[in-house]
Amino acid sequence: MKRSLILAGFALPFLTACASLPESGKPAEVTGMLSDAVVANRSATQILTVDGKSVEGKVVTIQSGKRTLTFHSLPIPGHRGGERKALELAVKPCTRYYINAQRKNPEAMDWDAVIGKEEPMAGCK
Repeated sequence: MKRSLILAGFALPFLTACASLPESGKPAEVTGMLSDAVVANRSATQILTVDGKSVEGKVVTIQSGKRTLTFHSLPIPGHRGGERKALELAVKPCTRYYINAQRKNPEAMDWDAVIGKEEPMAGCK
């Protein structure tokens, strides 16, 4: 019980700050986690850069607005590594984007960065 109260205490200032920011200053999130495993030839990606700056983590917080993101695909069986791709994205505030790799077939080295899913961020309005 104490732990959830402590966590809530840390989250409340962020949520309040998010709600009080103007639209252009509100955050968004981007992740390379797989959004839908049912879609054929779709896989997760790893976020490398946002606007040319290196980033780390499975979920990266970014500012809304036009952003250039660079991703790395996961390697396919029988090949050493995945390929890097850039994606220009008009990022909406308070939105989480799942950016995935879409291949034409399971053996294709080439892939396209696609928005697998976008959803509202909890507590951000």
